[in-house]
Amino acid sequence: MSKILQLRITLTKVKPATWRVLLVPESMTFQELHEALLHCFEWSGYHHWQFQFRKRTIGPPDEDGLDVDLGLGEYTEADKITLEELGLKEKNTFKYLYHFDDDWQGKCQVEAVLDPVEGQVYPWCLDGDGNNPVEDYGGPEVYSEIVRILKNPRHAEYEDSVDILGEDYDAKYFDIDSLNDYFSGKEEDTED
Repeated sequence: MSKILQLRITLTKVKPATWRVLLVPESMTFQELHEALLHCFEWSGYHHWQFQFRKRTIGPPDEDGLDVDLGLGEYTEADKITLEELGLKEKNTFKYLYHFDDDWQGKCQVEAVLDPVEGQVYPWCLDGDGNNPVEDYGGPEVYSEIVRILKNPRHAEYEDSVDILGEDYDAKYFDIDSLNDYFSGKEEDTED
C-alpha cells in the first residue's frame, strides 16, 4: 500500500475556525479527495471546484463544455492524477476551491507522511473543529456574519439567521464519529 498523507484542511476566512485533519492514501485521486472533502463539510457537490498546486490546476473533467480552468497553469483532470504524482512532502500546501461564486477555499497542508496501518480505513478523520458551513448563503464571510448574528437575539437580522442555520446552531460543533462512520461504510442510509 502507498504511503499515507496526514492532511489538515482549513477553510479560510471562516469564523470560528473550521478545519479537519484527514488520513488519506497517496494513491487517492484528486477526484476522490474532492468527494471526501464534500463529506467533511457536508456540501452537495453541485458547484464547480478545483485544486491548485503551484502552477497546476486540477479539476473535474470538462464533460459539459464548461471551461473550469481559471488560467492558473497546466490543467489536469482530477480523476487522472493521484496525490502521489505531485510528490507531496511534509509542509507542502495546496488549495481546494469550491463554489466559485461563494468563494469557499480550503488550505490543505501535509502535516506528515506516514506508513499505512493494516486494517485502518482510509480516508479517516483524526480531528476537526467547526460546524459544517452552509454552502449556498454567500460564502465564508456571510456565513461568519450569520454565526455572529445568532449570538444576539436582538439583532435586526436574527430571525433570518435562525431560518438559515437554526436557533440552536453550534458553530463549534463537529461530529467526527458520524464522518468516520461514513468513511467506514457504517453510516445508516436514512433515505427511502
